[in-house]
Amino acid sequence: MNVIMRKGGRKLHNQTTYCNVKCPHCAKTLRAQAIEGVHLCKGCGGMLTLRKCKKPTSVKAEEGMVQKTENRFLQFLKKNWAYFLSPLLVGLLYLFALWQGEVFPFGKYTAASYDLSAQICPFIEHFFDVMRGKSTLTYTYALAGGMDVVGSILYFFVSPFSFIFLLFGDGKVAHACSFVMLFKLMAIAFAGTWFAKKLFKEIPNYLCVAVGVIYTYCGYTFVANTYINWLDFLIYLPFCAGAFKHFVKTNNFWPFALLMAACIYTCFSIACFSMFVVFPTLVLYGVLCIEKGKKSKFIAYLCLSFAVAVIAALPVLLPALASYMRAGRGGGFFDNFWFGYSISSKTGEFTGFDSSFYLDSVELALYRKVSYILADSVFLALTIIWFGRKGLKDRFAKFMLMAGIFTMVPVLVDEATLLMNMGSYMSYALRFGFLNALYFLGGACLCLENISFKRACAYDGTPLFESTQKSTQASVSKVQKVVNKPPMSALKSKKPAPISKKTYVVWLVVCLVIGLLATVFLIYYVNNYRSFLLLFADDKESTAKGLKGFASSYAHSLGGMDVILPLFLVVFIVVGLGCTLIYGKRISPRLLSFILIAVVGTQVMFYNDALVFGNRSVQHIELADYQALCEQLDEREDGYFRVKDYGDEMTACAPLTGNTNSFSVFSSMLDADNLLTYQLFAYKGNGKNSFKSSHNTSKGNRAEEFGDSFLGYKYVMVPKSKLKDVDKKTYLKKVMTTDAEGNEVQLSNGSFFVYENRYVFPMGYTLKSGDFKFVSPNEANATYRKKNQAALYEFLRGENLKEFREHDLVNADDVAELSEYLWDRAADVDVGAGKITAKVTAEEGEFLFLNFVASKGYSVTVNGKKAELIENDLKFLSVALEEGENEVVFTYSSPYVKFVWIGAGAAVFALCVVAVVTKKTKLVDKCAPVIAWAGIGLAVVVVGVFMVYPTGALVAKFIEILKMAIA
Repeated sequence: MNVIMRKGGRKLHNQTTYCNVKCPHCAKTLRAQAIEGVHLCKGCGGMLTLRKCKKPTSVKAEEGMVQKTENRFLQFLKKNWAYFLSPLLVGLLYLFALWQGEVFPFGKYTAASYDLSAQICPFIEHFFDVMRGKSTLTYTYALAGGMDVVGSILYFFVSPFSFIFLLFGDGKVAHACSFVMLFKLMAIAFAGTWFAKKLFKEIPNYLCVAVGVIYTYCGYTFVANTYINWLDFLIYLPFCAGAFKHFVKTNNFWPFALLMAACIYTCFSIACFSMFVVFPTLVLYGVLCIEKGKKSKFIAYLCLSFAVAVIAALPVLLPALASYMRAGRGGGFFDNFWFGYSISSKTGEFTGFDSSFYLDSVELALYRKVSYILADSVFLALTIIWFGRKGLKDRFAKFMLMAGIFTMVPVLVDEATLLMNMGSYMSYALRFGFLNALYFLGGACLCLENISFKRACAYDGTPLFESTQKSTQASVSKVQKVVNKPPMSALKSKKPAPISKKTYVVWLVVCLVIGLLATVFLIYYVNNYRSFLLLFADDKESTAKGLKGFASSYAHSLGGMDVILPLFLVVFIVVGLGCTLIYGKRISPRLLSFILIAVVGTQVMFYNDALVFGNRSVQHIELADYQALCEQLDEREDGYFRVKDYGDEMTACAPLTGNTNSFSVFSSMLDADNLLTYQLFAYKGNGKNSFKSSHNTSKGNRAEEFGDSFLGYKYVMVPKSKLKDVDKKTYLKKVMTTDAEGNEVQLSNGSFFVYENRYVFPMGYTLKSGDFKFVSPNEANATYRKKNQAALYEFLRGENLKEFREHDLVNADDVAELSEYLWDRAADVDVGAGKITAKVTAEEGEFLFLNFVASKGYSVTVNGKKAELIENDLKFLSVALEEGENEVVFTYSSPYVKFVWIGAGAAVFALCVVAVVTKKTKLVDKCAPVIAWAGIGLAVVVVGVFMVYPTGALVAKFIEILKMAIA
């Protein structure tokens, strides 16, 4: 009995004390009278042993009585501490690695390398160009002769964390990468913890934290980090799974549909193409796991949820797809699909098979892919164990097996990846690996649920010790009969085989020693993995060379299985041995969970370091030197000019970061029209999304002067290592300046020295014709290039020069003569934000030609009158002039912006219609059988086209190899 007080202070006696009791079976907190003895849980019927209540949390009293209650904030923390601890641990780990790696804010490095420095950071710097009035939000003249940036921005900027980049200010976007990565990793940890804790309530909090942390460092993190917005998939997917479970229980599909739409906003191409996997997988769930009478309705609403997701994403989906259709990266549906075969260009038939060439490529791809799959070691092991104990008799187990196959096909079968990406592979080892991450996360949690993690108890909750077993056997039997249900079991049923405390202690020590040895080995391996692997290498020199850049390779989808494999084996050995002992009831799952957390925790630290060291970059230092030089050049120039990075030392998008202009560019959404001069002058790049300012001399081009002059490269930034090479270039001269002591020296900063192009052509000039045509295919062929360059020379010169055709290629003297000729016909060109104004005097029948790309969306006026652009094979701006003085104005309006508004309007209207139809009418319910069968049919077609057919093509290739081997 407790003594309690009224508000007035009068004592009240004989009030019944109540305690909050947590059931060990169902984890529910129950309110029970403080009476000692054995009780039954009202929730699950399990046995509760209640002892004297020491600290009653509440007292049943009369109305108006003061009650002692625990602070609500503390209650909230006790219930939800796992949600806070996992992001905190990941944040501290990442910050520690940043400090250790001297990465900003702890040192000279930034976390921006590869696509981060080459694509994402520069295009975020574009926003500061907009603020300065140099560019419009949709168009920039800093890159590729003018470039629409709508597609590029939509491809990566729509993320909850992108605003962090802008907070750092102009020129500091690269420094923001470590902070954006930090917050994204913490969000992934929270999502993984939420998934385990919310959807699998039997998993204890400490394991939910471990699951969240391990999920953060899954293999896909290292594939996606280089294109940082892809990490958002790992944030959204656990919530998508939760929303799907909610849909199954309640038929409310809206949360699931809107979360899928969020994935589309993250990266429209990957999200949409991944639906070729997700849609048939979830339809299969409806067929296998939903009750017979509810199948049709469930599948019908499932189809509707996918439609709603696409509709909700229309504001970004329509403009992004329109831009993607014009991008150089887009290809034919079967581009590279029959890689390894030779195909006749005339008949289209297979003419041969190069098995060695094909096998080399397949081996490299598998090496990379398997690296990231093995990185999910403990999740993969637990998923396999779940299948082992569950078998395939259960419908849900059959679904999980097929779901695993569906998610693995586009990862392991390159041909499937090609088809799902509409012909573009894009060189990423795990394009759809975020689906594998969620799958193995789910498999691990399925394995962990319903296991008893009590101290000194077997997996099914029964005590491990003989003494405990004898003293409680009677009460257990009694409760079992009353409840009439078996104890919860995570593994197959096994009769109790209690052991003595002495035996248990022996096994406990053995397991702890094994776990300790595994942890010590991993720590040693993490710090000495290069030397460890060299012990087993036949060719120690090449192995050491290959492992030297492991962190960089692993963090950018280039694999690292020879380093990952020992980590994988250690985890599998510990898991396998531990599960064997648990099945034999020699140790408790609780003990094994602690050992595994220590072992996998060491692996997590290794991956955390690899993520940081793999992304370290000093690119921002070189860009700062570059920017400082460009600022000095701005003082020398009044108008628009272009700069070339001679040594290819910096990212192709350096102009955006350096606040200058160039023809170089690197963008996944680059318009194909911006790439036409890439082949003509043999510049470096891949012909799809990259155009570098350096020439590829192996492509048979020796007219470097012609390309640089034609594209308007007035200044050349030359690294110190290339000075001797550049001094031999007659078309370049040193840019001189006066130093602080009054001496004339070459303009330089850091490792860069500035040269000027003697023969640079003007930005715009008059020609006798405005329509240029290639005389040969514009391909990487020395003969074709020679003919096309000759044709361009004649087009610019305005004459048919028969003697010129005898030249091998356009040489420096030719370029010097042509430059002088064009400067006599030069226009006064002013470049503004989304607008070019040219003033020029022309003779009758002449045309104005500019070395700016005629992106779709341009309009032009000549002396205030609307005119038509002249089409030409270079896709450069050209227009007919009037005789005399001309003022020509080219203005750009992105054709993709209208798709944003069309998409937004269509989305709002369509979503309202769906809401009315589903809530006010029974139309979907009435049509459910028809919709369901249509959905099943579509799922079968998708599986056939994107999984069965490409897998068959892969098998056909190996059959060809086998035939050749037998022959």
